[in-house]
Amino acid sequence: MNELMQSVHEKIQPSLQCSDKGTIERLYKKMAKAAIAKAASIVRRQDVAAEIAHDTFFKLWQSGSTFPNEKAVYVWIYRTCHRAAIDYLRSASHRRESFTGENLDEMESVPASRYGNIVMTRQLVQAAIQQLKPDEVEAFLYVALDGMTQNEVAEVMELSRRTVQRLLEKVEIKFQEVRRRDASGS
Repeated sequence: MNELMQSVHEKIQPSLQCSDKGTIERLYKKMAKAAIAKAASIVRRQDVAAEIAHDTFFKLWQSGSTFPNEKAVYVWIYRTCHRAAIDYLRSASHRRESFTGENLDEMESVPASRYGNIVMTRQLVQAAIQQLKPDEVEAFLYVALDGMTQNEVAEVMELSRRTVQRLLEKVEIKFQEVRRRDASGS
């Protein structure tokens, strides 16, 4: 009976083979805008976000993976873009670009007193993120940057809502530890 149901499901909703150039082009036209927006929400640079999205679709084509439906492909693209954007932020090249003056106009528009607070907050967040496990960082960024609910994070990460809740509780504890250390000056 189980094989019969699977056979019927495959006939109703055929799987997607991502080694076909036409399939990748169709998926790119349909999903690239969302992939670029996802990456841009993290890296805050449209050119880098477009490159991340392009690389994601290239990886999809290279993998030749088969997915049960378009939703599964979308989840894969979303997660891959998210992880690539985080990797970019962690990379040395990103840190070098941050100090080359490319964003000087943005920094000049921030009052000096407020700029110090932004730098301090960013340093605290970076210190906390360095202590987090990859799945904790991923869950935190989905909530903090993308405004996702725990149920949405659970769906994208393919975890239970309770597991996501536990991950976010660990993140909060680590952030509190970093804040305490910073307040005590150590």
